[in-house]
Amino acid sequence: MVATDLKSRVDEYVDGANEDVLPELKRILEKHYNEPNAGLGGISINQYNYELDEAGAEIDRGEFYTQEEVEAKLKKLFRK
Repeated sequence: MVATDLKSRVDEYVDGANEDVLPELKRILEKHYNEPNAGLGGISINQYNYELDEAGAEIDRGEFYTQEEVEAKLKKLFRK
């Protein structure tokens, strides 16, 4: 089913919904858009996108370790 068809069907359901159903629809939609999503490791879509943007900015600023640096740090750490 095409997205526009789905949207039309959802609109029909919302228009025909009684007052008992509307709060549940609202809860489902808010959960989908705002609450943690298990498929993304328990964070919201907005948080996921923010963290991606922040990680990209850190890389652009050179705030990262190379593979060699990580391996050297681990060797030093586990030598103790």
